[in-house]
Amino acid sequence: ESNTAMDGGGAIRCKQSTVILIRCSFQWSYSPFGGALFPSASTIDVHESTFDSNSAVKGGGIYLWDDSASITSCKFESNTAMDGGGAIRCKQSTVILIRCSFQWSYSPFGGALFPSASTIDVHESTFDSNSAVKGGGIYLWDDSASITSC
Repeated sequence: ESNTAMDGGGAIRCKQSTVILIRCSFQWSYSPFGGALFPSASTIDVHESTFDSNSAVKGGGIYLWDDSASITSCKFESNTAMDGGGAIRCKQSTVILIRCSFQWSYSPFGGALFPSASTIDVHESTFDSNSAVKGGGIYLWDDSASITSC
């Protein structure tokens, strides 16, 4: 709880790594990139974890850059970002989201999700009461997206 980093990843920053996170809780963390988590050029698996009230300039909960990420059964609540992706911001990444919930997050672009130049698959997930200027739930920018049973 309440972690801060000045260069990325309020709680965790990793580069060229393989990371598995199971049943973790990230709350009230801040960083310019990825309020809680900022991997780059990495493979990330996040399961049954909670991202609550984190904030960033980009990616209130998570900022993915050139990553491969699988995020399953996770909760994102009340995360904020000033420049895209209240819960998750991803750039040039491949992301799979399964059975995740996104609630009460805010960013001007993509209240919950803002992928750009990415491949994103979202399955059996819920988007509730997120807000943005563009894309309250998801704002897609130059992406390949598959969204099913949401």
